[in-house]
Amino acid sequence: GGGGGGGGAGGADDGGALVRSRSQSVSVDGGDTVALDKVAFQQLVELVRANTPRKLVVAGISRSGQHELSPLFDVLVTSLKTGTNLGMTVLDISDNVMSPKAFQLLAEYIGSSGTFGVRSLRMANVSLQKNAAAGVTKVLEAVAKAGASQSSLRELILSGNAIKGPVAAALAALLKSAAGVLTRLELRRCGVLELGTVVRGILDGKARDVLRELDISDNDKQTLRQPEHDAIAALLARATALEHLNVSHCNLNGKVLGDVVLPAIAADSAMQLTLSRNFIGPPGGRAVHHAVVHRRVASIVSLDLNDCDLTDDGVAALCDGLAQGATALARLYINNCFRGTSSKSARHAAVAQLSALVHGSACPLEVLHMCGNADKEKTQLRDDIVPFFVGLGSNEKLLELDISGHKMGNRGAVALASALQLNNALGALYCDENGVTALGFNNLAQALEHNCSLRRFAVPILDVGAVAKSAPKDLPVIAAALQKIQLALTRAES
Repeated sequence: GGGGGGGGAGGADDGGALVRSRSQSVSVDGGDTVALDKVAFQQLVELVRANTPRKLVVAGISRSGQHELSPLFDVLVTSLKTGTNLGMTVLDISDNVMSPKAFQLLAEYIGSSGTFGVRSLRMANVSLQKNAAAGVTKVLEAVAKAGASQSSLRELILSGNAIKGPVAAALAALLKSAAGVLTRLELRRCGVLELGTVVRGILDGKARDVLRELDISDNDKQTLRQPEHDAIAALLARATALEHLNVSHCNLNGKVLGDVVLPAIAADSAMQLTLSRNFIGPPGGRAVHHAVVHRRVASIVSLDLNDCDLTDDGVAALCDGLAQGATALARLYINNCFRGTSSKSARHAAVAQLSALVHGSACPLEVLHMCGNADKEKTQLRDDIVPFFVGLGSNEKLLELDISGHKMGNRGAVALASALQLNNALGALYCDENGVTALGFNNLAQALEHNCSLRRFAVPILDVGAVAKSAPKDLPVIAAALQKIQLALTRAES
């Protein structure tokens, strides 16, 4: 239908892959392991030949090289010459084994288009074949040349490809000369990432003033050294439009966070900083404390420290700093960051500082995720979480709270229920894997009869399942409580 040409939808019955054509869009879902059979692949080629779609997604249809993609790109080039091209805006060829000929034809299609009209180019995991780097380089060079005068490219995804040597140089040239509207660049799991080369391309060209999101997460196969540290600092200081930097799982430590990352953040940028799965430890919590107190990171609006092993001491330092300093922080993620020690006072201090931040400070915090790990006892607050609920009843800022995985039991559930009975701000609550039984569910249901703000309460399915095993006779009681909770949510929604 639409601009997809005269072909209808069809697919490979034995492979599970599906070709869809709708509203000038053609997409293929190759599944996790299987791809199109020959008949369905030919159908795809003919569909594109009939009328080049504005959106073409052919991700994962040639993971093991069973389909040569060059016929498809040959059709694209031909469509330019025959006048059937409608101006493609989305092209996704991710997760395919690409031959040199396929790369050559893709580059030819891009180079023949005059001005590059594709808004989203997704080429993740296409350099798996030997010598594929030369093909990736050729495509990036074509994009840079075609977009030199005018480019519509807003999103570029190159994750899973080694960004080094000629590939890194071609990407830098693209960023420098043809990225006047590029707002998102994703370079995840690259194995090798020449970050300095990429950042120089951003800062020396048009991307510096328009790039909003850079994702370099999961590049944990290489150690970030001084050149990479300098590149990150320069990026944060000079990329004027940057709003979200994702350096999750990149071997950052607390010292680098404190000495390099935080001091470089521009004072006037509304920054979302994702640092999850880096072992920054207690020094990371202290680094944030120092930066906030000295007004270096007042502009951070979202801070993701999930799985950073802050420990109780680090959480206490982090929250104390955020409570003291002037900050715009609206979203804080510290899942699996508590880690108890032999000192009970450290745990109490962490909960006390967290309570002071959320309930008693000027910090405009709206979203707090502070899960424990149900499989790691030291990350669970258990009933030490109860003091946190004391201030929740009068809290007027917090809109979303996730306290899953802390094994707080019915004592925690009763304390939470007392807070919810008074709270008129919280709109979303997640609290599974807390060992809550019928008593706790009943208390929550009764509390929500007096609550007018909570609209989203994820059913604690794992806790219900645990009760089904240990006390199946209580399941009707829990079902009735959950029904009451749902009625309360519906009332609040209306």
